[in-house]
Amino acid sequence: MPSLTYLKLIGNGNFCDGHRWEQFIQTNLPLLEKFKFVFNEDRTNQDNNPPDIELIIASFQTPFWVQFKKWFVNCEYNMNSPERITLCSISIYVPSINSNTEPIKVSVWTLGTTNSKNAHILVSNNKIGFNFTKLTSSDIEQQVSTNQNIIQKFRTIENVVVMFDLHRPVGWVQFVSLFINLTTTKNIILEGKLILNGNPDILVDIKILLQQACNVSSVTLCRAFSTRKSLLTANDICSIIPAHIQYLTVTIKDFHEAIIVLDRLKHLLTANFFFDQTLCYDKVHEWFKTKKQHFSYRTETLSLCVWRKKKTNSLNELTISNKRIKLDNDHRE
Repeated sequence: MPSLTYLKLIGNGNFCDGHRWEQFIQTNLPLLEKFKFVFNEDRTNQDNNPPDIELIIASFQTPFWVQFKKWFVNCEYNMNSPERITLCSISIYVPSINSNTEPIKVSVWTLGTTNSKNAHILVSNNKIGFNFTKLTSSDIEQQVSTNQNIIQKFRTIENVVVMFDLHRPVGWVQFVSLFINLTTTKNIILEGKLILNGNPDILVDIKILLQQACNVSSVTLCRAFSTRKSLLTANDICSIIPAHIQYLTVTIKDFHEAIIVLDRLKHLLTANFFFDQTLCYDKVHEWFKTKKQHFSYRTETLSLCVWRKKKTNSLNELTISNKRIKLDNDHRE
């Protein structure tokens, strides 16, 4: 059927090789436009070892899949039952989560980003996300004690996203550190109402996490909640941000608190502040006028971006994050 344009397959078997599918489609189905599938593969006699889903997903990341066809897939397995994996096209991916029988489900995507909030752990390219709105303290305790041989899977991922709601799972920092080597992490994003409310316990946890992540240079706190009321103060932020952090994005209580952060965290090269109400521009411009030797800045309706200046040989240049750039009209000195 060389003229076939739409194909949908659902079943069990050894169909998880993207290279074989690529060769088959190019040879036999040259006009295929839509390819939807769900494949379940039972890996018997594997000694309960976790499947190498990174290797599987890599076979679906060739230019044929992600650039030419723009077909993206998801590969996942239950950490309690690693002998069975599911591979499916994202267009028909419908996760089924039951916290009693499937405490932790790991999903790896070929797509760069995903809006799925149903999976417990999402892995995409060089990013891993932990959804603690789904993971409970009992889930974490069970997995840490029984599945350490399975957990150590994505050790060198550089970008980490952690999501909370209103509850703080006990032991979540240890859980994250079992999955990844925090010393190789470069960028950490933390989101959730619990952080936005300035919960003291979660702030202590974040401080411990960032201290262990000694090579992280960029931290984001609640960027997605810029339209909601933030209770985070300068004391909250300064108490958890260690000296090796150079780039900070945070939703903060007000401009006064942002000033204190800039004054106390002198190691920051760039700071992005988000607010839940429009800035008083006159007040902002007046303050930076007295600090023009130290900062360059840009204002928007609900945000303020600040760069710390370094002296250079040219009056028209400044150094930002080890790069020399010329000021444009969008920046103020």
